Amino acid sequence: MKRKLWLVFTVSILLTTFSATVFAASFPDVEDAKWSWAKSIVEEMSSKGYISGYPDGTFGPSLPVTKLQSLILMARILGVNDDENKNYVELAQKNYSDDLQLYSISNKKEVSYLLYKNIITVNELDTYISPENENLALKRYEAAVLFTKAMGKEKEVKSKLITILPYSDVTAIPSSAKPYVEFVKDEGIMQGMTETQFGPMEDVNRAQMAVMLYRVLTKNEEIGETSTGKVTSKDIANNTLKIKDIIDVERTYEINNTTIIKVDGETANLADIQIGTEVLLTWKSEQLYMVEGVSAQEKEDETQVQETVEGIITGISAGGNIRSISLSIQENGQTIGRSYSLDKDVSVLYNDVISSLNNITVQDYATLVIKNNIVTRIEVQSKNVEVHGTVQNIMLGSVDKLEIKLDNGTLKEFEVLDDAEVIKNNSSLNITGIVVGDPVYLMLEYNKIKKVTVSAVSSITSGNIEEIIISNTPSIKIKNGNDEAKYYITGDTIIKIDDVVKEIYDLRLGYPVELVVNGNAVNEIKVKSEAQVTTLSGTVTLINSSYNLLNISVTDTDTGKITTQQIFIGNDTKIIRNSDSKALSLSDIKIGDAIAAVRTKKAGVFEASTIVVVTE
Repeated sequence: MKRKLWLVFTVSILLTTFSATVFAASFPDVEDAKWSWAKSIVEEMSSKGYISGYPDGTFGPSLPVTKLQSLILMARILGVNDDENKNYVELAQKNYSDDLQLYSISNKKEVSYLLYKNIITVNELDTYISPENENLALKRYEAAVLFTKAMGKEKEVKSKLITILPYSDVTAIPSSAKPYVEFVKDEGIMQGMTETQFGPMEDVNRAQMAVMLYRVLTKNEEIGETSTGKVTSKDIANNTLKIKDIIDVERTYEINNTTIIKVDGETANLADIQIGTEVLLTWKSEQLYMVEGVSAQEKEDETQVQETVEGIITGISAGGNIRSISLSIQENGQTIGRSYSLDKDVSVLYNDVISSLNNITVQDYATLVIKNNIVTRIEVQSKNVEVHGTVQNIMLGSVDKLEIKLDNGTLKEFEVLDDAEVIKNNSSLNITGIVVGDPVYLMLEYNKIKKVTVSAVSSITSGNIEEIIISNTPSIKIKNGNDEAKYYITGDTIIKIDDVVKEIYDLRLGYPVELVVNGNAVNEIKVKSEAQVTTLSGTVTLINSSYNLLNISVTDTDTGKITTQQIFIGNDTKIIRNSDSKALSLSDIKIGDAIAAVRTKKAGVFEASTIVVVTE
């Protein structure tokens, strides 16, 4: 039985209940009423890192999505960047490196993963990523095919004998795509451009793509689940596997003719799965959709990685029978020159693009992966590289580091050189002048930050305080109407209440404020004097849905006296759960729940602006 949390909450406790919440700032070009249907989803998908805006802070909702971009976005919602898929992503890159070698795109990881997931085939690569096609706009009928595959329903769709579509332009839909269009229509993923027309040859724009990706992501979460374990036995005659899970419970699973099997990143069958193989099982609509396994041999190969070394390239010999590479490396505070032999099939990644030994030059920076004293992989970065992204974390210490979310959606950590230059709004600062959320251009020298240029612009905004987080990276979230935005508070932020300088601890939820912001950082917070906040915390004793009110028992912390307080719920009252910040309604609150209610003081009854249902 779940224990209830019996605590009397103060405002200071309430301030920390949202520390796991992350929201993306609004994009100004989706504020227009014409994009109201997409605005909240665009912001949510952006906050989760699936889709991003442009360096100037806009989203570009009307711009078309290219074929290559559609693959990158599809890979993200299918988990290409998720930790649990890391091994399978690496296997996909390894197994499809030859197929992608002729293509110059920089997002081969995502394309490899889609090949591995059977979303696209090798024969379709030219259609999506050839130089003449990669920048073409994705058509709506093409999106229907991709979304159907992303939901694991292609075999089911292709087996249908009859397709019925209610659109007057049905003849414009390619015959092969019609069953896919019917599927996404029935599933609510895509609808017609009008009530009577699907618009198969219309370009998919960025706003539409964000909404459709969100729907697929939500559907996959509803109909799919995964589990892991180790194969203990198999019965090929009866098409079954016995798998023991992480708590040593053994179960038998039937492999049907639609189940996809992958072993070491390659398409396989039941006979290829060896006893002892670690597997990931994926279900879709209660059917076993996919079995993914990494064989013991592959695991053994992984354990043979003896070391990874990095340094500046001082020489390379790529011809003849003996091939080698020489590095200048730092070891125990000293600079040492070393040479390493190259495997005959050594793979080369140059500035994150598959390349060859012939493109490597002296003074490039290299990371070598060495197995059995032989270099099997070389990852090379040019001496000077410029990248753009958004600051996700700032790590100050003996060696300062920045964690950056690059424009392609990947997270990367960079060391900051001692003499690095920091420019923000044309002023020179040190690293402490940068805040989480700042858009930045980085000049890298040997993969370390030589120069940081922050591209933030000052502006004034206002609203009511919706959330305050006091942590290593304190922040404030304000709400103005239906719009919410999160800003970071720095050591230089000035906080004034009635023109008196105060601290973050003096702020209260519900305060109406005016902010001077610079990008995602707050320069100054001004609070109006008439703003006062009342907080009530206690246990629900009565719920009246007809009058939208609650009664709670409240314990006075000084006297121990228990009183009953009445709380009214208005149209704008926000009800959430503290454990996951999930939006709730009055019907989700139960007798006995511990809650904390906040309001901006008004005459008369207590009408809550925010109610937090407290869970352990």
